Amino acid sequence: MWLTLQVPLSCTPCSAYITNGGIKRTYSYGEPVVYDTTYVHSTFNGGEVDRVVLHVDFWNVLDMTDIEIKGMRYIYDVMGMYKGEMY
Repeated sequence: MWLTLQVPLSCTPCSAYITNGGIKRTYSYGEPVVYDTTYVHSTFNGGEVDRVVLHVDFWNVLDMTDIEIKGMRYIYDVMGMYKGEMY
């Protein structure tokens, strides 16, 4: 339903990575990573500094039903309500 773009702003080289759909990609400072969030995905940071990324979601609304769009809007609304508590 959507793609995600992450651009690492801070990370220890070769110590932080994302696994998406069984494929592991190592984060490198300033190098964008795009992945399909409909696949199982996870991140890991084994470095000595925090992994900080610019994170942008791109919805593919041309391929989503009305109920999927409403569901995504609801999820983002709820996340927005708790934004201050997430960090």
